[in-house]
Amino acid sequence: MIQQDIYLLQQVYQNAIIGSDAVGHLISKSTDSELIKNMTSRMFEYKRIAQKAVQQLAVYHMVPKPLPAMKKAAIISGIGINTLFNVKSSHLAELLMNGNTMGIIAITKQLNQASGCSGQAIALGNELLQLEYSYLESNKIFL
Repeated sequence: MIQQDIYLLQQVYQNAIIGSDAVGHLISKSTDSELIKNMTSRMFEYKRIAQKAVQQLAVYHMVPKPLPAMKKAAIISGIGINTLFNVKSSHLAELLMNGNTMGIIAITKQLNQASGCSGQAIALGNELLQLEYSYLESNKIFL
């Protein structure tokens, strides 16, 4: 059970950090004040969940594994390429929604494999999942 909790918490942490980093890069591309406000709020929510994962990992005397440098570089370069010629709000919202969809898939897979995890670890995974769903919906107004 402990190893499964640690694994799930690590995955929740990394998913939240990916979301936070990606949104942080997209904020700098936007001129739409409402979209910027939406993304800023989202970035802080991802960071809050990442911090909760850090706190739960600390119970097991663990620290989260950092996001692999290649994965981080791929995210940054992907955002750069996708926003090179189009920074319209509708395009940024579409990129955000694609990211939410990837996050939903990733955390759902992890939760489906978390049969032996504690309630706290599963609750945090579900919190991230619900956040992804709510962000997916909230972006529709920018399309």
